Amino acid sequence: MFRRFLSVLALALAFAGTPALRLATVAAPASIVFAVSSAHAQSPYPLGNIWELGDSKIWGVTDPPGSCGPRDPQYPFISSAGGAFVGTLVGGADNGAQLTPCPITGLPLLSDGHSGYHISDIISGYAGWYGSISAPNRVILHIGTNDLLAIQAGVSGWTMDKLTSDFATLMADLMALLPQSTPLFVSNMDPMPGIYFIPQFTPYNEFIKAQVKQYQRQGRLVYLIDVYGGSGMVPIANPTAGACYNSGNVHENLFGYSLKGLWFNHAMQTLKP
Repeated sequence: MFRRFLSVLALALAFAGTPALRLATVAAPASIVFAVSSAHAQSPYPLGNIWELGDSKIWGVTDPPGSCGPRDPQYPFISSAGGAFVGTLVGGADNGAQLTPCPITGLPLLSDGHSGYHISDIISGYAGWYGSISAPNRVILHIGTNDLLAIQAGVSGWTMDKLTSDFATLMADLMALLPQSTPLFVSNMDPMPGIYFIPQFTPYNEFIKAQVKQYQRQGRLVYLIDVYGGSGMVPIANPTAGACYNSGNVHENLFGYSLKGLWFNHAMQTLKP
């Protein structure tokens, strides 16, 4: 499994066009620790506690099952054994399967990703989850997948107006919750084949971008993780689009999550001196 992960991550590096990154493995006393570092890396930059908040695409529904979704691919970038950063992934105690060690790293790489959750569910739960964890120094938000799926399915009450209103409420709540010094990285929707073609997909991505810009104008540390326009994902029109997704066409497979590990690295570079 470990060798497979290294080969997939190396392929993702090549696919994303990031030749400045190199892959290395280091033996640790209790486990194998692996790291991806830049060609001119100094000491790892401390990120502190990293809180990932959202739905199943944060939780890690993926193929192979139980591989901790994006967190195993992220770990090389935040390990102390040569990664570009050093940090701790934190999450709520009710986060189910993510409390067990990830099969690749053997570590409990936590988050507050919740399978099946809508934006309104995150609004209802975020304050309690925040109170149960060590204060985060970085926050990553990815939410809206299930709202779009509900709209696609024609579920009563689920509309574009509800989607944008709920997202705006969540953003305002998080801005009130988080200290001014805590950066929030907001992910837009990646081009998942399962919902890419519904009319609300692109407007929602534009609304996310507008919300980020709104809080940037207010001087807040809010950044867009563009996993659509700048994703490196195989274009939807390409018949090989499934290379990044599992059979459900919503959740990434190991290759897709490896790409997200790269996006995580690029996002964290934003605040690195």
